[in-house]
Amino acid sequence: MLTQLLSLNNSDKAAGYWQNAGGTQFPFTWKGGTFTPLASLLPTSTTAQATGVNNAGMVSGFFTDAGGVTHGFLLDGTTETVLDDPNGVFTQALGLNNRGQVVGFYMDAGGAMHGFVYAGGVFTTVNDPNGVNTTIVNGINDKGQLVGFYVNGGNTLGFVANTPEPGGLMLLGSGMLVGLGVLRRKLRG
Repeated sequence: MLTQLLSLNNSDKAAGYWQNAGGTQFPFTWKGGTFTPLASLLPTSTTAQATGVNNAGMVSGFFTDAGGVTHGFLLDGTTETVLDDPNGVFTQALGLNNRGQVVGFYMDAGGAMHGFVYAGGVFTTVNDPNGVNTTIVNGINDKGQLVGFYVNGGNTLGFVANTPEPGGLMLLGSGMLVGLGVLRRKLRG
């Protein structure tokens, strides 16, 4: 058996998942000794993880349905929103901030992975200009800054960037390069 906590809000509410001996994963939140299972709030799933929780108690995560397709989700109380990036065949929501912005990645039909930001019903694709078929966004803070990684030439490199505005991905690329420069200096120095 396995239990992982993946997120914590300012009220000490944690989100994560536990896994049974058969490998099935079940999402939950935990606060002050109270364990709250979330699987019953999702569409029929074979496995699921809760990956983020914000100060309002909204929870992000992902689940795999009976057909083997993985979908992101956002829970706001008992209201569940399935997050399927329109460009993807597979979507995972990996985090959210207090503004309700959700981040993660989707896989397109060709197998390439692209990061995304979801806000107000709109998905915005995030691709690091140096990434080769793999950009993953793991987190977003309340300022809209993103963290994640991309793959280039067999190397996995982290990035920090600003939230993209629709149609403003060139600015995002510049933000990533600045963030990477700071990260590289810190690692070398």
